[in-house]
Amino acid sequence: MRLMVVLIGLLLAQPALADRRGTVAVSAELMTEAELEAGALLEVLQRRGFEATGGSELSAAEMRDALTELHAGGAPAERLVVALIGRFVHAPTSPTGGWFLAAGDSPVDLVTAGAQGIDLATVFQIATLAPAGAVILLGEVEGEVGAGLEPGAGPLDPLPQGITVIRGPAEAVAELLAGDLLAPGVAVTAALEARPELEGAGLLLPGLALIPAGEAEVEVVPPPLDAISAAEA
Repeated sequence: MRLMVVLIGLLLAQPALADRRGTVAVSAELMTEAELEAGALLEVLQRRGFEATGGSELSAAEMRDALTELHAGGAPAERLVVALIGRFVHAPTSPTGGWFLAAGDSPVDLVTAGAQGIDLATVFQIATLAPAGAVILLGEVEGEVGAGLEPGAGPLDPLPQGITVIRGPAEAVAELLAGDLLAPGVAVTAALEARPELEGAGLLLPGLALIPAGEAEVEVVPPPLDAISAAEA
């Protein structure tokens, strides 16, 4: 948990391009490969010029803090990427969407979902503030649910205008973010078509890439060892 603080501080200290911001929240036990863990995915965003916040095993309050950074200072970012990888639940009788749950495997019901997670409708509304576009990634895993809920993020229609949502199995979503989604010149639709196990919704324009062709990576400065030691103490 304390490592998340180091990740946020160091990633925000790196240069960003055209005011890009991103958030990654991952349940650490889900990822079997190091390159798909939260720290590695945050670094992927950082190398593409994003100010990135998040981490693994986050509480609901920590996830809200990370999302708050997406519109820090009251000004929206030009471009947003949000990756939520873990347990989702939704109320089948509600049109307002579902919730992304904080780390843990305890059952949740309709009464407690809002306290134990973040409302996807709010995430989608934040995404609409980005004038150059936003991509929301929902990596789903199974989990127990209580009364009034069903597993998963629920229907993605209708979505607010101007945002792209991609959902599917947790590992496949993480691989998409670590791979072609942020590759220069690669259209979001092309990256999505290469992974038939994923579903896309919302704004899906052929040829529209998140990162311009030919753009160089931003150098990532590794964290000083004394900073990590102090955060873990």
